[in-house]
Amino acid sequence: MPDPLIAAERYRQEAAEFSELAKTAETAFVRDYYGRLARRYLIHAENQEKHGVSFDEAKTAFFDDFARVIADPEHSDRKERYVLLGYEHQTERPGCMPLLY
Repeated sequence: MPDPLIAAERYRQEAAEFSELAKTAETAFVRDYYGRLARRYLIHAENQEKHGVSFDEAKTAFFDDFARVIADPEHSDRKERYVLLGYEHQTERPGCMPLLY
């Protein structure tokens, strides 16, 4: 299994590259596009560090035929929240994916 900190650093480097592309973009649309990608990759880095699993790995839990969605009362102060419990297929371990409705 890859080291989560190494993967997080890779995401941060890619975020920096997208941020630089956003600064040199000629149109507002392209600038916004690269800015959003940079923010997305920073979120991936934070999740990788916090949970030790990448988004690409975690999303495979949605394809688990036996996955279940359950209420998440611990984190439901203001909004209804749910958790997907499923098998994460890339690393072959149980996974948990927070869901917000």
